[in-house]
Amino acid sequence: MIEFILKESFNSNGCPICYIIDRQMKDFMFWFEREGYHEYSSIKALFKHSCICERHKKQILNLKDKLNNTFELLIEMEEKEIKELMEARSPKRKVKEIEKNCRFCMEEKRIEEHAIETFVNSKELAEDYLSSHSLLCKKHTFFILENSDKKEFTQKILKKALHNLDIVHKKIGLYFNKIDYQSKEKPTKDELNAYLEAFKFFSSL
Repeated sequence: MIEFILKESFNSNGCPICYIIDRQMKDFMFWFEREGYHEYSSIKALFKHSCICERHKKQILNLKDKLNNTFELLIEMEEKEIKELMEARSPKRKVKEIEKNCRFCMEEKRIEEHAIETFVNSKELAEDYLSSHSLLCKKHTFFILENSDKKEFTQKILKKALHNLDIVHKKIGLYFNKIDYQSKEKPTKDELNAYLEAFKFFSSL
């Protein structure tokens, strides 16, 4: 499944890893909003990573009063945890064991790691990416480099990134030349929007 979505992502000109995280997180949230908010194993997982971040808070709040189902069980679990902390000889040690990460951020991380592992271990996916118009963002370019031991492949990844940055750099140069008061030409639409091409490399989820 993940191989299919990665191949699909190569039809866009954005980052394939960001693409797959976005796609699979939408699926994850779809099922959480339909079943997960009252399903025991889902709420138990949420309890383990119950510090909901600002970014995901807005999505979760869309459930409105359905969240009463979630928090009824979640609060019972938290009350038990706090009572255990009160009775513990060393509460500080117990606190260190408690996960302080957002459940939904952890799911994004799981998807990201799986996508990167799949990407670096598939020769076919690597070749498809290198011949496509898609471009890994800076974050995932370096994640790929960290996880691949194939020097030839990593050199090609860097060469593609450098090639695309060079093209955007030239477009930005033309933009500045054409907005000069002495220029008789106006920037093309492509040159005006060069910043968007640059943004793709520096932006990630």
